[in-house]
Amino acid sequence: MAFHRTANSVLTVCLSSGGHPSLLLVYRNTSPKKIIGIRFGVSFTDSLGDFNESVYDYDAQASLKPGKKTNSEWEDGVYVGQIQKVKARVWLKKIKFEDGTTFTDDGKKACLWDQK
Repeated sequence: MAFHRTANSVLTVCLSSGGHPSLLLVYRNTSPKKIIGIRFGVSFTDSLGDFNESVYDYDAQASLKPGKKTNSEWEDGVYVGQIQKVKARVWLKKIKFEDGTTFTDDGKKACLWDQK
């Protein structure tokens, strides 16, 4: 596991190949607002070691109060099937807060966790 800290997030990312290949994200709400929905973007490495952005978004409904930590997991046999050799980059794409406001990444992947 590794940590990446930014002004907007703290992410711990774990790629799991337990019984089912999956992407497990553990994250903490460092904002002063309650999060009710979150969307992550992910890039995985291919057989040549190049990162390719997943065609899928990874969405989670949440009820995450400020300062609290939670996790989300998605089974993913397409991208994580060969987990021993796969690396990932994960970033926040969008967050919806309880008060109706949102954070939307401008495409620069400001909140990026990069597995080196």
